[in-house]
Amino acid sequence: MARLKCPDCPAEVVEGDLVCKECGTLLVGLKQPVPWLEPEAAPGAGSVSAIGGGSVTVAEPVVGPEPVVGPGPEPKSGGEVRLEPDTDPDPARDPDPRPGPGPVRGTTPTPLPTTVDRAGVLELRFPDGSVVVRPGREVVLGRDPQLCPVTAARLAAYDNVSRRHATVGLDPDGTCWVRDEGSTNGTFVDGRELEPGERGALRDGAELRLASDVVAHVRRMPDNPGGGG
Repeated sequence: MARLKCPDCPAEVVEGDLVCKECGTLLVGLKQPVPWLEPEAAPGAGSVSAIGGGSVTVAEPVVGPEPVVGPGPEPKSGGEVRLEPDTDPDPARDPDPRPGPGPVRGTTPTPLPTTVDRAGVLELRFPDGSVVVRPGREVVLGRDPQLCPVTAARLAAYDNVSRRHATVGLDPDGTCWVRDEGSTNGTFVDGRELEPGERGALRDGAELRLASDVVAHVRRMPDNPGGGG
């Protein structure tokens, strides 16, 4: 005998019943008992048997296709991905490009300090004559004729001047200087004594003093091969 159920409630009825015993629904006329179905199986593929024969197919859950990822930039050697920088920026895309470094308006470049004019020669005016130093040359001041052939004759009378007292030079860039050579009584520039081995700058018009009383005035003269002594 087939299993049936009431059309208005879940009560089971028997074929031939006229009234549902649970809700009182008439089972003749317009309303008829319906086949009894077993509870649905768990979701999954396959089918379950229905009361009264046949089967009910349970559809599988629909799974959409996996998203497709497009190819990315191919890595270079070592598996490293490099993004090339934009070496040609478009001003239309960057309405306010940052300017590069440049001179600041309203400022004047500071000139490099020089002690004298770069033209001409250096002249040391001693009381009994002058000594000329040309660009790129050095002259040793002292009383020894072997060590100081240029100045020994002028300084021989000064016993307080050392045999090799100081060296005066004129660099190719125009820098004038004097260096004390470890003299006994000292080398002075505008009243300041130099340490032994110290090199001091000589400006145009400076006073160079050897020991206590041998004074030479620094002058910058035009480069005249016939000048000096």
